[in-house]
Formats: sequence, structure tokens, C-alpha cells
Amino acid sequence: MEGTRFQGGLSLVELMIALVLSSFLVLGITQVYLDNQRTYLFQQGQVQNQENRRFVSQFLQQELSRAGYRRNPLGQDMEAAFSGTSGGIVKGCSFAPGQAVQYVGRSALCIRYQPRDRSERDCLGNRAPNLAELAEPYASTHFVFVEKIYLGSSGDLRCASAQGDEALVDGLVDLVFQVAVASDARPRELVRYIGGSPDDGQPVVGVGYKALLRSSGKTLRDAVSKAAAVADWKLLTGAEPSAVSGDSGQLYQVIQGAVMLRNLMP
Repeated sequence: MEGTRFQGGLSLVELMIALVLSSFLVLGITQVYLDNQRTYLFQQGQVQNQENRRFVSQFLQQELSRAGYRRNPLGQDMEAAFSGTSGGIVKGCSFAPGQAVQYVGRSALCIRYQPRDRSERDCLGNRAPNLAELAEPYASTHFVFVEKIYLGSSGDLRCASAQGDEALVDGLVDLVFQVAVASDARPRELVRYIGGSPDDGQPVVGVGYKALLRSSGKTLRDAVSKAAAVADWKLLTGAEPSAVSGDSGQLYQVIQGAVMLRNLMP
């Protein structure tokens, strides 16, 4: 029975070695998959913040630059173009005669401007009315767009007009507005930014803004603490990092900018 010494199959030792090697192989492949997935989610979080940053910056630059626009600046002064309002057009917006920018609060601002023509749209995409004077270039009009730009309670940038109130972009943790004021002696020269309403007669020449963005993806920062992630926000605004609630390891990004209001300069 010489053939019995050459039976096929694996010994127990060989089987254990194969199981160990295959386990290491499976663990390695799994780890590579998890690392790639984590890298992908991290990059998606960065892309989301960058897209929100571009949208917020472009939107604020576009809307704030409209403040105080008059169709006929030579034939219609600020008081004639922008009469006083009691806040009936947009809730929370109440302007003094000639005022085109109203500081409502730390995270809210109201502006108003005249439409360029009949195709002009407000922040929600609503057209100007079909008024006869809007068909003529440089003709005076008493129609005014009023907008309130503010941070919503759900962490979104919102805009309210006479036609409604809608969220434009989410992912905001905080938003801070400041108005740039000039002196009576030098109404074209920026003196300082203030976080409040300017004094009576103090010219407003610009608006500064700061925003803290946060991605929707969670557990993306590994061991980096929330305090380290939003330390720049404290330097910019004085707000403590502990004021940022709902942190679950998201990615943060700080943006800031300023818009000079040429329409308001004398």
C-alpha cells in the first residue's frame, strides 16, 4: 500500500497559516477602503465649504453693492429717492429718510435700492414692476427694492424681500456684519468699522462681513478639537469657540470681506 503515504490535502498547520495570511490580506484591503472613504468624505467636506464660501461672498458682494442705487442721482437726492419707512415692506427693516443701509443686529442687515430697469431682480429673483419710468434710462422713480439679509436660526443665509423670505445657502454657524463709517469732515474716507448703528449724520461708506462655515459631514477632523478648529473666529470676532454648538467633528472655514458702497458716497 505504497499510495497511502501520498494522500492529498492540507495539514492543520498549513490551514492555520493560510487563515492567518488571508486575515491579514482582508484587514489590509478593508483598511485601504476605509482610508479612501475617509479621504473622500474629507475632500467632500472641503469642497462643500469652498462652494458655500464662493456663493456667500458673491451674493453679499452683489447685493450689498446695490445699496443706495438711484436711477437719476443728479435729479433725485437720497431723501427724495428713499423716504422713511416704518418697516411695513419687509419685517424688521425700518429706514430713516435717505438711509439705504440699516444695521439691524450682529447677524442682520437691511438694504434698499432702486431698480436699474424692468429686468432688475431682487435677492429672491422677483422682477421689478412694469412701471413706465423704468423703461426710460435715468428717469426718476419712487419704487424701491428692500431686502433683509440675515442668519437664520437653522444655520442658513436668508434673504427677505416684499415677496417672501427664503434660505439661500446652509452650513453657516455664525455671521457678523459691521458698517464702515466716515467722518463729517471727510465723507469719502473710511474711518472705522463699527458693530452697531452709526450716529446720526455719520456717513456709511461700506459694509464688512465675516462668516463661519461648517460642513455637513461629521467626524472628519480626527483628534483636532473644536477650539483649535475655530480659533481664527475668536481672533476675528471675539466670540469664544465654546459658543459653537452642535459640533460633531465637522470641517470649519472662516471667510471675511468688505464692500465699499459707492452709491452712498457723496
